[in-house]
Amino acid sequence: MQVGHAADSTDIPSTRTGKERQFKTLLTGEDGALDNFRVYFVRQQGAVDVPRHKHNFDQVRMCLEGPGKQNYGEGRWIAPGEIAYFPEGTPYGPERSDTERLSLTLQFGGASRSGFISSARVKNAMEEMKEFGTFEKGIFKRVGQLAPGEKRNQDAYEAVWEHVNKRKLVYPKPRYGEAILMKPENFEWKPSEEAPGFARKQLGIFSERSLQFSMLKVDAGSRGLQKSRGGIQIGFVVQGSGAVNGEALRKHSAFSGREDFALTSDEGMELLLVGLPVFAEAEQQTLVAAE
Repeated sequence: MQVGHAADSTDIPSTRTGKERQFKTLLTGEDGALDNFRVYFVRQQGAVDVPRHKHNFDQVRMCLEGPGKQNYGEGRWIAPGEIAYFPEGTPYGPERSDTERLSLTLQFGGASRSGFISSARVKNAMEEMKEFGTFEKGIFKRVGQLAPGEKRNQDAYEAVWEHVNKRKLVYPKPRYGEAILMKPENFEWKPSEEAPGFARKQLGIFSERSLQFSMLKVDAGSRGLQKSRGGIQIGFVVQGSGAVNGEALRKHSAFSGREDFALTSDEGMELLLVGLPVFAEAEQQTLVAAE
């Protein structure tokens, strides 16, 4: 199990960063694994202009604090407390706004098994690529003579991915037509029958790999178990404080792992829970069940 706290988060490189946005890592997964992931904060203070693009991985954003909202396309905004899911292969944007907000972003390998490259590999690639181009507003601009098949201007992440993997990036066919905006405030809490003082909002399950989103509320003085599910689970404290498997949690702490999570709280706590896509474990369970 990993636990990370907002105060301990570290600056990270981004193919789309600038003085208007700061990125800080909270948790990371296992580089090279199909379910590799990164949890990080994004603080915007000023104008941002990012072109329409898509990923070969899944992305989740939760706007935590305003006063502004987070833009992700024309007329499309994530208000504080709302969550947007950006499926792999599905285009979104352009992102154009001039505002102030703090958001949580989670990126991870999606159902297509394309994986997700780590911050360290992105940073190394960007340094290497400065020898033959520049990164500007989400675009990598090559200088000098182009090799066969190369583009003068290319989506920054796409260019980095191809530099790291030494092959052309082939995007997964989109499973969903557009990004999915979730409004947790409009869901009803369902009390747990197994753990008094616990309640859940089931926000959705997506794809054949069972990506899951939910909110969990732990009342003051309560304790209970968030059971393992075969794949990685990530929890993020939206409000309050408590503990997971004996380790302290406070507002904007996060934890991840494959094991059961024993959750307790003296003052009360509300969390976002994300169950990442399940790969080998789910396949093995299916084979066993078929016997």
